[in-house]
Amino acid sequence: MKKGVIINQGTIRRSKLFFLPFFLLLIFLISVFIGYSQESTPPIPNVFWGTASLNENPVSSGITIEAYIDGALAGSTTATSGGKYTIIVSGTTNNIVNFKICSLVASPAPTLNEGESTNLDLSATGTCPSGDSGPTGGPGGTSGTSTPTALQTSSLHTTDKESHFYDTLNPSKTTTFVIKDTKFAFRKISFNVSKLSNNVNITFSVLDKLPSYISSLRDVYQYIVVETENLDNNVKDVEIEFKVPKSWLDAKKYDKEKIALIRYYDGWSTLDTALTDEDNTYVYYRAQSPGFSIFAIKVLETVEHPAPDMTPPPLLEEQQEKVSESQEEFVKSSAGNIIFDVTVILIIILLILMIVAKVKTQGRKNK
Repeated sequence: MKKGVIINQGTIRRSKLFFLPFFLLLIFLISVFIGYSQESTPPIPNVFWGTASLNENPVSSGITIEAYIDGALAGSTTATSGGKYTIIVSGTTNNIVNFKICSLVASPAPTLNEGESTNLDLSATGTCPSGDSGPTGGPGGTSGTSTPTALQTSSLHTTDKESHFYDTLNPSKTTTFVIKDTKFAFRKISFNVSKLSNNVNITFSVLDKLPSYISSLRDVYQYIVVETENLDNNVKDVEIEFKVPKSWLDAKKYDKEKIALIRYYDGWSTLDTALTDEDNTYVYYRAQSPGFSIFAIKVLETVEHPAPDMTPPPLLEEQQEKVSESQEEFVKSSAGNIIFDVTVILIIILLILMIVAKVKTQGRKNK
C-alpha cells in the first residue's frame, strides 16, 4: 500500500511538471494568435480609368475627380485632355465607391476589387462650384453642391406606398412592425428611438428612379425610400428583414450569398447583411442600419473588366509609385506572416522537447 501511494505521488508530481508548462504555453499561443489574427494585410488599391463627363460632355483638363468610401476620401486625381482620368482607390473588396466630379455626385457607384484595373466612364450633371476649373454646365444645369445628407423628397419618383402611424414612441421600447404590401422587398422593421417622440409617421415607397444627386448602382433588385415625420434623426439600431425572389436571382445568374442591403447617406455604403433562410420562392435576409434613408437591395458582384481590345492608360509616375508601394507592403506582410508562422512552430517544438526531457529526468530521479 505504501509503495502504491509513493508511485501515485510520483505520477502526480510528473503530471504537474508536464501540465503546468503546457497550459502556460497554451495561454501564450492563444494570446499571440489573437494579436496576429487582428493584424490586417494592407490592401492593394483598385485602379479605375476611363472618361469623365459633365452634362454629357467630356470634362476639360484639370477637373478634380474624387473617390469616397463610407464618406471618407479614398482617392483623388485630375482629368487630362478629352476628360480622360486614372484614379487609384484604396479600400477592400466589395466596398461601394462613390465618385465626385468637381464636387458633383457622379455615376455609377461600382464595387471595389483589390488589385484590379477597371474601365469606368463617369458622368455627372450640374455646374462646378466656383474655384473648380472646367465646364460650367449646360442649359438647365443646377448649382453644384456636395452630396446632400438629407433626402430631397420632392425630387423622388416613387410608386407603391405604405405608412405606419404612432401616437407615441418610447425610447425604452423597441418598435417593430410588419410591412403588409407584398410588392415591397422589406418584410419587417425593428428600431429604437433615443428620445420620446409623438405623432410619428413612417412611409415606405418603392423608388423607380434615382434623383440626379444620387449616383446610380448596378445589379439592384429594388430601391426603397423610408420617409419619416416628427422623427428627425431620432432613430437608431434599425434592423430590416427583406426577401429576394429566387426567380430574379436565377434569371440574372446571381449568387444569393452576395446579396446586400445598401444605404444612401452622403454616398452609398454597404450594410451588415446576413442570409437567414430560404424557401421554394424567396431567399430571406436581415440587415443592420444606423437609420432610415434610401435603400437598395444589391448584388455585390465583381465590377466590369476592361474589354479585351482596350488598354488602360499608363499611370502617372506618382500613381505608379503608390501602387508599387502597396504591392511591396503586401509582399513584405505576406513574407512576415510566413516567418512568424515558422518561428511559432519552432518555438512550440522546442518547448515540447524541453518539457519531455524534463519529465523524463524527473521520472529517473523519482525511481
